[in-house]
Amino acid sequence: MKTSIQLRREIAELQKQLALAEQAEQQINAGDPEAIATALHQIQCRHNHIDQCDWEYGSWQKPTYAHTDYLKKAQRLIDSAADAGIPPSTALFFLTTLR
Repeated sequence: MKTSIQLRREIAELQKQLALAEQAEQQINAGDPEAIATALHQIQCRHNHIDQCDWEYGSWQKPTYAHTDYLKKAQRLIDSAADAGIPPSTALFFLTTLR
């Protein structure tokens, strides 16, 4: 059985994760291409992140090939969602269901 201190630590960690997820959701709903690219990478990438995908080695300040590639995909998603009259978050939701 976990102690109350352990549970409080776990709750605090989950609250941090929830806050980050809510922030990402707001950015996606606002159409932020970088947030959408990050979500797309999380949904779509099936590569080994040691030697097949360079996502972990870069950042938006120093983008890698993967960042640039997913940013292009994000822009296509944003444009397609706008053409369909749906928010980018809805398009991302459909992608997660196809996973």
